[in-house]
Amino acid sequence: MKCNYTSTLLGAVVLFVWGMASWSVLPWHMQTFTKFTNEPAVVTAMMEGGTERAMYMIPGEISHDSSQCNPKAPRAFIAFCPQGMTQSMPKMMGIAALTQLLLAGFVGCLLSRTSGLSYWKKVCFVSEIGLVIGVASYVPMYNWFGFTCAYTVVGIVDTVIGFTLAGLVIAKFSKA
Repeated sequence: MKCNYTSTLLGAVVLFVWGMASWSVLPWHMQTFTKFTNEPAVVTAMMEGGTERAMYMIPGEISHDSSQCNPKAPRAFIAFCPQGMTQSMPKMMGIAALTQLLLAGFVGCLLSRTSGLSYWKKVCFVSEIGLVIGVASYVPMYNWFGFTCAYTVVGIVDTVIGFTLAGLVIAKFSKA
């Protein structure tokens, strides 16, 4: 298995830069969120109901007995940080960069196991990996926790674009 460090590093840089541009410059992610009509009241209620950083669900317990489920009852899936984001921006960026480095490395190693692919077929291979990751990451959240269709589609498309862009670089420098 020939994992190329140049393609890994450059692919990670592309994934990282794309991620920053996609979330910071393009409006599409933020357009999938809706603002509460009375955000201070919601925050107050959340602070009274959960005082620690955790994942919360409404209803808090889900019955596996379908006769006990009320399909009309409100549902929520919440990542709640009552003290705000306690990590520094440099630490969060570092974690993101390390994640992108690992992903680019995995993709490069998978690509090195192929043979005889043209440049564009290598790019398509990496794009398809992005599609698999996007679908596996977002569709279950749509299905089980009620994430919106818009959020799901944007997340999948964002992932595919990022991996396609990274694939342009990884395929160029891969030794497969």
